[in-house]
Amino acid sequence: MRKIVKETKLTPPTVSSIVKELIEKGFVIEKELGASQDGRKPTLLYVNSSAFYVVGVGAGLETIRGSYL
Repeated sequence: MRKIVKETKLTPPTVSSIVKELIEKGFVIEKELGASQDGRKPTLLYVNSSAFYVVGVGAGLETIRGSYL
């Protein structure tokens, strides 16, 4: 989570709280431990791609197009 803290400029407790909530809702998955040069090995986080869908809609004057993932 150190990288998330650095990139977002949020505090470590805020990031921990948000990540915990995303894990509880099933949007994020904790995986294996990553490599570390010093100290504790980080837990790698992944987006759970089966937990959501993405929908796109484009509307023009004569057509409407949609797609989903």
